[in-house]
Amino acid sequence: MNKHLALYLKGVAMGIADLVPGVSGGTIALISGIYYKLITSLAKIDLAFFSKMLRFKFASLQKDYDILFFIVLGTGILSGIAGGASLVHYALDNYSPVIYSLFAGMIIASAISLIDRTILKALAMWVGIILGFLLIFGIQVNLPWTPLAIFFAGGLAICAMLLPGISGSLILVLLGLYEPIINALIALDIFHISFFIAGALTTLFGFSRLILLSLQNYKKQTEGFIAGLMLGVLPKLWPWQSSEYSLELMSPAAYSTHGTSSYIVGVIIAFIAGLAMIFALQKIRHRPQKN
Repeated sequence: MNKHLALYLKGVAMGIADLVPGVSGGTIALISGIYYKLITSLAKIDLAFFSKMLRFKFASLQKDYDILFFIVLGTGILSGIAGGASLVHYALDNYSPVIYSLFAGMIIASAISLIDRTILKALAMWVGIILGFLLIFGIQVNLPWTPLAIFFAGGLAICAMLLPGISGSLILVLLGLYEPIINALIALDIFHISFFIAGALTTLFGFSRLILLSLQNYKKQTEGFIAGLMLGVLPKLWPWQSSEYSLELMSPAAYSTHGTSSYIVGVIIAFIAGLAMIFALQKIRHRPQKN
């Protein structure tokens, strides 16, 4: 497969995943093997980048910043968000146990790959787990549907998208803005979407530098924290919930009393498929290259 097409499809997967409360686009970047490249590339962006953009110096931008990486991946992410909003909304309304189970398997397999036995990393992992639990069991605040609140939500959501484990959609749920944002995307409400994007871009570059510094100076601890965060938010991916916008966990039997199938067979198959998919990807990624 052409490398640019593969990168575009990874972006599409990131965009779609971040529409699911409890799943992070950063998790998909980690799974697909582009996370470190993404963070490193974002952290390199400075004032010179924007100066060259304004002067259309694309050759220099490609040489110094690999702008094609951003264009292809960014186009994929936007395509995934714009094209997947209605699809994800439908899937969560009709097959949410299967969708959640698939992502739960993927996230568990990804977290396992980051965990080792070092004490510092284990401590960092538990900090991540505790933070994840605090986030998903936190109190929803219900921000008003105003440009300032949307700008603020965009900034927090992009931070979550960059961190494997925390979902941008989960943050929007906790802020009470998930449904309004999804509806704005479906309706192509450019006015409100622009404030969300502005907030995201304002926060994006500074937060990516913070992550890069952590990875460069405290790699094991940072990876442990990320793994813990991924595990800590797993209750949000429990297959049987009363609603994707809350966290009322149920048994399969109790879920089926609501007049909806528990999809127990589909849940099991999806979970195993999620685990197998990630373990297979990791095996392929670490396979020695033949000369």
